[in-house]
Amino acid sequence: LRSLSAPLLQVSPSEVQMQLRVPTKTQRAGDSLRMVQFKAFSELRLCPACHVMEYVDRTASRRAMGASQLLLSFRRPFNPVSGPTVARWLKEVMSLAGIDTSTFSAHSTRSASTSAAARAGVPTDVIMAAADWRRASTFHRFYRRELAAEPDSSFRSQVLSQVPAV
Repeated sequence: LRSLSAPLLQVSPSEVQMQLRVPTKTQRAGDSLRMVQFKAFSELRLCPACHVMEYVDRTASRRAMGASQLLLSFRRPFNPVSGPTVARWLKEVMSLAGIDTSTFSAHSTRSASTSAAARAGVPTDVIMAAADWRRASTFHRFYRRELAAEPDSSFRSQVLSQVPAV
């Protein structure tokens, strides 16, 4: 997240794309920098593309001349944030979502999201491409996690039906 670049933002009706500022650790010399896509959703409150565009607009005046990093501190002097700051922000959001942050870290989101994709039937090669892994063994050995037991679906339905609409 810290490598996302605001000046390299490309907007279309269906998505927002940004180029990373630095190569990922799995990129080889000579590879072009990766692009990250945020797809648009019809539900505006949940649309990552809309929120990225809004964030870029709202922070434009605070972005120093020549600064390319997307994420800025919300305190003066509004400098680009560090990796630990991004991790702290992620943990705060996880805590607000009811996730036990004494057990799960900001890096757990990588394992959780790719494992959920696998359980949903997403092919391993698609997961590998999204996570920028070269070998399936990386996913299976270090990131794929099975749920201990799937909760009763009627319980889940009852709990989720009690959530008020915003």
